[in-house]
Amino acid sequence: MRNGLKDLSQLDDTPPTTVNQKTITYDESLTPPTNEVVSRELIAEGFVCSLALPKNIVKKVLPDGTVYHQFGVPVLGGWLNFHLFNRQNCVMRGKRVWVDCKIFKKEMADGKVYLYVDLYPTEDRPTHDRKIWKDVAEMPADLPTDTQTFVCYDDNQGVIGFVPREVPQD
Repeated sequence: MRNGLKDLSQLDDTPPTTVNQKTITYDESLTPPTNEVVSRELIAEGFVCSLALPKNIVKKVLPDGTVYHQFGVPVLGGWLNFHLFNRQNCVMRGKRVWVDCKIFKKEMADGKVYLYVDLYPTEDRPTHDRKIWKDVAEMPADLPTDTQTFVCYDDNQGVIGFVPREVPQD
């Protein structure tokens, strides 16, 4: 074992490091760029849904200190991520909540594009039912005409849909 490495043959062909007999140096020019967000675009809003939160929610903090909780739903090719912003900063794991949904498109520095949903707890009654199809091919053809659907980008083939609820007549 030399310099903490067991076997130097396990390094890639183009590592961001150079190994000589006594030292390991770091070459920043060989490091791939960080995958930063280039742009975010709000593409739809105004859907109030009732949804059961999963128990595996992860607490995250934005650079400005805003706390949110993230969870994902698997779709063909990846995940559809949800971010729950809760004023009390407490997790509501496993609870059913009413949330106002905002759908965003996010472009990364590496060119990948993602669809994600921000959720804001509300006391407003649900206006839509949220549906997720793991693959575009699973989406039924007989959806109500007012349904709004959003297909994930790039390799993700999932679809999120918001089906209007029937409003009870008084």
